[in-house]
Amino acid sequence: MKIVNITFYPHLLKRKYHWQTASYSADAVQIFYIKLEADNGLTGIGGSSVMPKDNATFGPGIDALSR
Repeated sequence: MKIVNITFYPHLLKRKYHWQTASYSADAVQIFYIKLEADNGLTGIGGSSVMPKDNATFGPGIDALSR
């Protein structure tokens, strides 16, 4: 079995309540879903979040998983 396709779906997930810690606060968290497709027809779905920082972007996480 070999992975033949990886698709990323960035998403801004709204929090039910405002989140506050010593280092940041947020009303939402940046996450992305990942869809893996194999040459034998199997499909897997997973997800991950982006570092909780004001200047966080999806790019570094997606780049790391794309290698």
